[in-house]
Amino acid sequence: MSLSSFETRLTFIVMAGFLLRLPGLERWCCSHYDEGAYVLAAANFADDPAAALQSVIYFAPPLYVTLVGGLTLLGLPVDFAAPLVSALAGSAAVGGIGLLGRRAFGPAAGLAAALLAAMSGSLIHFARLALTDSLFLALWVTAILATIRAVERPTLSRGAGVGLLAGLTWLTKYHGWLVLAVFLAASGAEALLSGPGGWRDRIQRLRNRAPSLLVALLIGAGLHGLWFLFVKVVGPGYQAVLTHQSGYFKGWAAWWPHLNAQWAQSVRLQGSLPWTLSAAALAWLIAWRFEAHRERIRPTDTRDSSRTRWWRTLGVSLAAVLLIAAGWATRGAFATALALAGVGLAATRQRVVGWTLLAWWSAFALGGPLYQPYSRLWLPMTALALVCWGGWIGFFLEGEAAHPANPSPNAVQATRQRLTLAVLAMAALAVLATWVELVNASSSEPNARPNGDKNQRKWFVQDRELPPSRFSPWHSMTDWSAIASQITKHFAKTTTAERATTRLVGWVSPAVSFNLAMRGVQVGRLADFEALDTPGGDAWVVIDHTMLNTIEPTLRTTVLNRLARTHQIVERFPIHPAPAAILDLDPFANSRTIAEVSQLTLFGPGRSNPIRE
Repeated sequence: MSLSSFETRLTFIVMAGFLLRLPGLERWCCSHYDEGAYVLAAANFADDPAAALQSVIYFAPPLYVTLVGGLTLLGLPVDFAAPLVSALAGSAAVGGIGLLGRRAFGPAAGLAAALLAAMSGSLIHFARLALTDSLFLALWVTAILATIRAVERPTLSRGAGVGLLAGLTWLTKYHGWLVLAVFLAASGAEALLSGPGGWRDRIQRLRNRAPSLLVALLIGAGLHGLWFLFVKVVGPGYQAVLTHQSGYFKGWAAWWPHLNAQWAQSVRLQGSLPWTLSAAALAWLIAWRFEAHRERIRPTDTRDSSRTRWWRTLGVSLAAVLLIAAGWATRGAFATALALAGVGLAATRQRVVGWTLLAWWSAFALGGPLYQPYSRLWLPMTALALVCWGGWIGFFLEGEAAHPANPSPNAVQATRQRLTLAVLAMAALAVLATWVELVNASSSEPNARPNGDKNQRKWFVQDRELPPSRFSPWHSMTDWSAIASQITKHFAKTTTAERATTRLVGWVSPAVSFNLAMRGVQVGRLADFEALDTPGGDAWVVIDHTMLNTIEPTLRTTVLNRLARTHQIVERFPIHPAPAAILDLDPFANSRTIAEVSQLTLFGPGRSNPIRE
């Protein structure tokens, strides 16, 4: 394999992406609520796999916990194995995005998309968390590649491949069935909306695709059916899972606020402005060098004429300016529109790719905001935007390489029209995105926030920032050993008789409970916040403020004041939750939000003044 080949360069990009996801991984886990649930389940996997999987039924299907649990059986500590699975899957997703970019837009675009994905702050962040989302993204991108092949040539074997990947994706997250929906939508569009003939011919083409679709459906549903049976036999039944998940659907009334929340979070997770500009510049550079190499090895009689190269140079210059502008104004609205424009560009080249990417875009850009706007659920849209961003880079760089020397006036005119229309379209998208952001920033509060409850002033911080805060995927880590040691020292100050009955209870996330337990401090997690009313006079209490801020303000004040009658604040510990954990509380989070929620408070027996939040 040549060092200048696409495959070699993509391999180096994937390796670089893995190195970006690796630093401090063993000290990273965990701070997100769901991370704690997955890690606690994986820690018990060796002793009782059924009980471990049962504990995450309401969080996700079993594939991620099973993989992490398998690594613990090989001897890896669970707090390293859990983010390692995400890091490996996230690196695989970089390779998949590169391959998808090549499939849709050509090899130069594929390399650019892979480099953008390798350096994407959002993708790096979730690849360092003990969550299911990086694994889901890797399987999703692979399934999309298989879907494109199956739509192009609907054989039983290719349909089975889609079904297998759909089943694995569905075993990772409960909305993994969307793979089958994309396959059905793309197949239907290709059969009914493309090709010659009347409606009888179109219906016949759809019938010809039915066996492939049926095989995919049977295999995908069959794999998830194993989890369905497990939940029915061991757990509460699948109806309870559906009821729980349906509680996160907020309907069309919440669609626009949720979409704004997703846009805001995508900006905050993208990384700093210099980092974004560096990624854009490196992506352009690696694609340009690859195109330059292809130009050198192209036969002389097929090289571009000076006239075509002039237009190509103009396109490269415009692309550079465009990418700098896009990096400066990286808005969620811009990325979403950029992805849709890229889907249109892909459709002009390969119709099947266009249909498939359009179904992908519709599933997450149109359907996603109906659900609770967690930042991790926008990850597939971020990946699609990166694929299309790479596609636009490739579009500008490739010029008229496909045309022979001395092109006809029509060919040159076509080049000019393509460049002009593309630049105008991208400029319009940039203006639209900036306008949307300004309108959102000036909108009345709290209507711009999801759920729009005026009583939930602590749930969503009211001030907005322009430019918004951007979180680093390598933020500071919590020194849990120091916190556990300090709590132990406070216990040691009690009398011997008191220590015999000392117990620690708390309103904390599973992540906090896990991190303290790993360091010898057991916390009895309270199932209900109101249980803090009566923790027991001899009990010590610890409160996680990321959990505290999810409680209705009036109830929170009442319970904390009752706690103050029997307990006093002993110490406050600063912690450093992952940005995704902060954004779950406030999609528009900034430094003030972080200061409010990034602490634990330890209470000891003894009367104190009313507690100030």
